[in-house]
Amino acid sequence: EEAVSDFDRLVRLAPADHWHWYHRGCLLAYLGRDAEYREHCRAMLEQFAKSQDKYVLDRTTKTALLLPRGVGGDVERLAERARAAQPMDPDDRWFGLLMGMAEFRTGRPNDAVPWLEKCRAAGVPARWAAAEAFLAMAHHRLGREDESASALARCVQLIERDLPEAGVDDLAEGTAGIENWLIAQIARREAEELIDRKSPK
Repeated sequence: EEAVSDFDRLVRLAPADHWHWYHRGCLLAYLGRDAEYREHCRAMLEQFAKSQDKYVLDRTTKTALLLPRGVGGDVERLAERARAAQPMDPDDRWFGLLMGMAEFRTGRPNDAVPWLEKCRAAGVPARWAAAEAFLAMAHHRLGREDESASALARCVQLIERDLPEAGVDDLAEGTAGIENWLIAQIARREAEELIDRKSPK
């Protein structure tokens, strides 16, 4: 909560710096503050609508795709932004997560799977864990419950074994940035809720 207030001020003081928007959006999604997150994403996407920087496109679009049901914006338009960013660095596996998220959110889990698999073993446990969480959800939507369970198990293992613990450790340590820790936690939570809710009792 204190961090959100800090990033509120940073966004106002330096609105041209996309990192402040990125961090604030991840925090709002993590805290479940949907209304603020929705408005934040709207303003962020407007602020950087004309950007041609591949990393700005990646981070702002990914931020707006963090929550389900189009809370962060029109998912088809977000997918168009993802498709504009990915060819700028086609060999970067990190862009595979962006594309996988976009395809999953637009209801194309079969198209999401190869992108998410490309992002697996990306070298940073937090990024890999997020890819596994979305892979678990994509397989679940396709009715592949064994593959879904395996991907979710890998996600949980990566988070519990390799990621720092909130309130104890430096959350940026080994995660290549606090935003990656937040994204992994948000994705894991959604995957666990989706798969548990839909599993037969």
